[in-house]
Amino acid sequence: MLEDRAGRLWVGTSNGLDLLDRASGRFSHARHDPRDPASLSHNRISYLLEARVGTLWVGTGAGLNRLTLDASGMPSFRVVGAREGLDNPTVNAMLEDGAGHLWISTGAGISDFDPGSGRFRHYTARDGMAEGDYFVGSAYQSPDGSMYFGSFNSGLTMFHPATVRGDPHPPRWR
Repeated sequence: MLEDRAGRLWVGTSNGLDLLDRASGRFSHARHDPRDPASLSHNRISYLLEARVGTLWVGTGAGLNRLTLDASGMPSFRVVGAREGLDNPTVNAMLEDGAGHLWISTGAGISDFDPGSGRFRHYTARDGMAEGDYFVGSAYQSPDGSMYFGSFNSGLTMFHPATVRGDPHPPRWR
């Protein structure tokens, strides 16, 4: 669940995305429609995030979706998935770092996504992280910017994004 800057309430469900515009009292529902490329990529919503620049991101069982609202307030979605470089379609949670990158836990590890360039970097157990899948919704960012992601079977992955980017030697993951 997410309240955006405009006071709208977004609710992710296992059957799409609900929106309550409290100012107008209007309620709407967005679902995946295989005939509509601007619809959600999947109905199972796992995570919602509003970036500092105001972009709304929706994590689903089939990729990351960038949400935009048309003039009438109806949502449309642009999928960021395998074609764009996401290594696993199952988005479980996400956090934004100070540089505006999204750190996304998936069914195969953690991906660093730069929305500005559209580039991904992927980190897995080979990099010393928790092995396997991450738990849906299990993400926390501490006041100092450190990120924590909970896995299914291997505990917790903790790191600070500043120690990861630009370092030719992967940091030690805890």
